[in-house]
Amino acid sequence: MISSSSAGEGKTVTAVHLSVALAETDNKVLLIDADLRKPKVNQYFHLKNTPGLTNYLGGLSAREEILHQTEYGNLTVACAGVTVPNPSELLASAKMKSFLNDVSGSFDYIIIDTPPLNVVADAFPLIKDSDGVILVVRSGISTYPEVDRTVKSLEVIHAKILGIILNAVKQKNGHSGYGYGKYGYYGSYGTYGG
Repeated sequence: MISSSSAGEGKTVTAVHLSVALAETDNKVLLIDADLRKPKVNQYFHLKNTPGLTNYLGGLSAREEILHQTEYGNLTVACAGVTVPNPSELLASAKMKSFLNDVSGSFDYIIIDTPPLNVVADAFPLIKDSDGVILVVRSGISTYPEVDRTVKSLEVIHAKILGIILNAVKQKNGHSGYGYGKYGYYGSYGTYGG
């Protein structure tokens, strides 16, 4: 599962790039757009958003109809589907769990792009059905209190945090981009990075 604390931190683009990278190393990959409120995965692959996950979970489409091939031979995408009033209920449903179980035997990796964890609770039911969570934070945008709140929420439900990806790090003075930024000065917990 790929998520973030808040919107605009780069979780979707990270999920897309990770999926493509894994597919290019001869792994069969399924990328699922589970951000049912603001889906974007389909845009990266020039796919229609429907039929998608909500169509399948609502009984309107067969599983095979929502699995879209991409230009990357080993990468399949399940788009979000039609907008629904109850995304949390659909993602928490027995049919969603069954879907994940069914497709797990056909792919080496399943990457799930979810809504931001501090914005809506839609993604939390998926955590128990995933191997873990990768949290995306954006340099200069993500705040320490928001990330801390997200990590504590994940710890409460015993989620396995696989790692944190810091993106959009700008290079300074010709160095590699690594540095303490605002986070490293102990007087300020305002933002990560520069």
